[in-house]
Amino acid sequence: MTFPKRCKKGVKLQHTCCYVPPMAGADACINSIAGDMAKRIMVVDDSATLRGAVCGALNDAGYEVVEATDGKDALEKLDGRPLDLMICDVLMPGMDGIALVKEVKRLADYRFVPIIMLTTESSEESKEAGQIAGAKAWVVKPFRPAQILRAVSKLMP
Repeated sequence: MTFPKRCKKGVKLQHTCCYVPPMAGADACINSIAGDMAKRIMVVDDSATLRGAVCGALNDAGYEVVEATDGKDALEKLDGRPLDLMICDVLMPGMDGIALVKEVKRLADYRFVPIIMLTTESSEESKEAGQIAGAKAWVVKPFRPAQILRAVSKLMP
């Protein structure tokens, strides 16, 4: 790859991780993170397959990804380092996603981190519980990677 290259919107791309994924469409510039540090996103899901799919899409878009297998694992991985966004399943063993959101919002370092709920739950009651807990978006499974990337780009400056 020859540097500097530019994406469709003219952002100078200076690193090998900076590119526009083909699934984003010709005019998309998902990766406006062409600077020195990638945005850091935590993905919390008990399904390794689903977690892998979400993490793959985020990695391909240039994000730094932290994986957690459930709510308890996620809380243990919140070690004071900055986190720009969290994507969380609702139905997980032990601590479910709604309980995790409530706990995250109690932590001073993470209370303003936007959280996307990624779940099979589509009832209005579940969505309302997530919103009350502090979730900013709700994506229903099954999903396409472009849907996740769109939701992420809307919630992170």
